[in-house]
Amino acid sequence: MIRTYGMIPPPLLKAITGTHIILRGVGIWNDLLIPILTISKARLLTLPLRLWACLGFHSRSYLELIFAGTLLTSLPVIVLFVLLQRYFSSGATAGALKQ
Repeated sequence: MIRTYGMIPPPLLKAITGTHIILRGVGIWNDLLIPILTISKARLLTLPLRLWACLGFHSRSYLELIFAGTLLTSLPVIVLFVLLQRYFSSGATAGALKQ
């Protein structure tokens, strides 16, 4: 009986777990409030927070640098999505189709 519980749920949870990892990863990566409140040293700021600080200070002067920084800041999230893409698409539609 215990073996049945070990054989059936893990394959079903694989797609949902991949979707959860992607969504939580994007949420944590894009979080600004917690680092603003907890980090006091400038050298410890996260990449999105540094980009946000530059955006406020150099908003019109260095747009090409800000766009390049935006691209570099979003690369880890894009890589995470590409690696877990098949789990995301199957996890997002899990339970929506009748088999």
